[in-house]
Amino acid sequence: MSKLMKILMALVAAIVAVVMAAVVYLTQVLDPNSFRDDIERLAAEQGVPLSLNGPIAWQWYPRLGLHVQAVTLGGGGQTLVEADSLAAQVAVPPLLKGQVVVAGIELTGVDLQLLVDRQGRGNWQALTDQAGNKVATPAEAGALAEGSGAAEQAASAAKETSPLNLAVEQLQLTDISVIYRDQRQQTEARVEVPSCRMTSFNLQGQLFDLACDTQVHWQDFPEIQVATRGQLGFDQARQRLRIADLLQTLQLNGERAAINLDGELAMDTQQFAGQLRLQRFNPRVWLEALQVALPEMARPQALTALSLSAGIETEAAQWHLSDLQLQLDDSLLQGSASQSAEGTVALLLQGNQLNLDHYLPPAVESEQTPSATGGATEHVAKAESSAAQGKASRRLSDEPLALDGIKPLSINLALGLQQFQVAGVQMQAVELEAMAHQGLVDLTAFSASLYQGRVAARGQLDNRGQKPRVSLATQVDQVQLQPLLTALAQEQRLTGQASIDLSLAASGNSLGAWQRSARGQLQLEAETLSIIELDIEKAFCEIAALANGKPAPQLPWKGKTDLQQVQVSMDLKGTQARFNQVQAGVEELQLAATGASEYLGGDFDLRGDLRVTGAANPDRACQIRDRWRNRDLPLRCRGNIDEPLSGRVCGPDRDRFNELLEDEAKARVQEKLQEKIQEKLKGSNAEQVETLLRGLFGR
Repeated sequence: MSKLMKILMALVAAIVAVVMAAVVYLTQVLDPNSFRDDIERLAAEQGVPLSLNGPIAWQWYPRLGLHVQAVTLGGGGQTLVEADSLAAQVAVPPLLKGQVVVAGIELTGVDLQLLVDRQGRGNWQALTDQAGNKVATPAEAGALAEGSGAAEQAASAAKETSPLNLAVEQLQLTDISVIYRDQRQQTEARVEVPSCRMTSFNLQGQLFDLACDTQVHWQDFPEIQVATRGQLGFDQARQRLRIADLLQTLQLNGERAAINLDGELAMDTQQFAGQLRLQRFNPRVWLEALQVALPEMARPQALTALSLSAGIETEAAQWHLSDLQLQLDDSLLQGSASQSAEGTVALLLQGNQLNLDHYLPPAVESEQTPSATGGATEHVAKAESSAAQGKASRRLSDEPLALDGIKPLSINLALGLQQFQVAGVQMQAVELEAMAHQGLVDLTAFSASLYQGRVAARGQLDNRGQKPRVSLATQVDQVQLQPLLTALAQEQRLTGQASIDLSLAASGNSLGAWQRSARGQLQLEAETLSIIELDIEKAFCEIAALANGKPAPQLPWKGKTDLQQVQVSMDLKGTQARFNQVQAGVEELQLAATGASEYLGGDFDLRGDLRVTGAANPDRACQIRDRWRNRDLPLRCRGNIDEPLSGRVCGPDRDRFNELLEDEAKARVQEKLQEKIQEKLKGSNAEQVETLLRGLFGR
């Protein structure tokens, strides 16, 4: 056994020695510098202006190959790429036949300068222009001179005589630095590639493996690490780039984002068709790291999860996303998105839910003003504090609106949502259509289910002039008021279903300016409404007692007012509201009023009339004489909406009630005199007496 092992070892050593001797001999006989012109010529045939400035030498480690220093690439008098060294690994068996087959190429210390001048032209365009007008090879020159047959002979001769073969199995780039400077946009970026390897590299369209690690530095932003893995296939003849399961993983401050891409790109027309998938990541971390200022949001988890998948097609400036699925936190939007050649973006989306309040600033909780006095004084202090806080909460900001960003927008939007919430208002089955173009934003249609009713709206924001103008028209149909007002203003004292028509218009450069310049009208109709805390029936009893000259009864009042067949018409001017008409039925009463309210301060003052209808009902606690029936009795309601609506809010309008009391006093005197005179006369000449008394009292 030991002899056999020695024989085998001797045989292997002999073979290795023979191979090494052959390699040494061939490498000594073949001068690699003789291939310099062939390499530069083959590159020029591909439109690549390659210069091998340093000496070409054989390389023994880690594989046998050729090594050249000081490689440059450039055109139009500009150097585009500089490399410290270029190593070409060669296959040994062809070398024994006197041929050089390149098995792999490695570029080290590459410095790539991409510059865009003030006219927007890149320095690489000279290279691409030269590639498009590449010089003719000797075979092509022969074809032009002698025809296709001579061309084939020349190409065959060139193949037979040239010992160089550029079938590259592996292309590796190491220590690459790419500098991008745009003088027109005043931007700069630096890309560093520690390692990039392409295995089975070819230009015939067959897939080859790609593995690259990259570090991106943009302006003053943090470094982004990019790892690219996948397969590419470049068909040089058809000018097609095939992308197969390409995964790009980006990391910024420890946060990961990954993009998958499949498809095919036409290099000549810049058309791309494929599939795009953005894996779930945290956009908040990325935006903050990229120095994008985010406002404080009501929900801390808002804007922390985003993913996307879609089919993608592009051509020049146009693109289209089909079968789009966008997941933002708890919201899933599906549909399509596109951009036309003119730059108009169209979005057609349907979603499950969107809570806009999560992305708005958190609500500021009001603080109660403490009082050490207690009792009524403490109640008054709290009421005054509540009124002041309510006024402050309704005053809109004078901070200038940042609306310049909408001027360049060109968007058509169609959005449908199963559930939507904004400002605490919850809606279902939302349908919205809007468009923006050159500073004009049109809300062409909006509809939704709202608290057992429906709402529809249309509006416009015009930012084409010096002062933005806004208008809104809203129709609300049979909506429950209490949950709506609770969400909008924490107001729970008004209940019932109502239909409302509201139109508003305003102008100015801030929300405060819109508030002060607002002009509009409001119409409200309701079958039944209830106002908690306000008791108009109690106020009527006080009027009846005053009219009858009796004290008001002490009864267990309901502490609310139930209204029927309500109609309200009002004009809006700034923070002032003018009630042109308020009509409603209250039990057997009819209410009609006019008045005003100051929205900002919350004060209101309504002067109205109560009319008793129907016959007297002895079962009712508050009765009034027949001559007061079907007659307007003066009522006045005034107070502040931020304070409790106590029994003192509504009561007799004493300024107007004195006239009625004078009439009542005259009527009583007349009745007593008439009774006494008739008693004296015992009924004779009664008509003459009544006529005399009527003339005396003017009745």
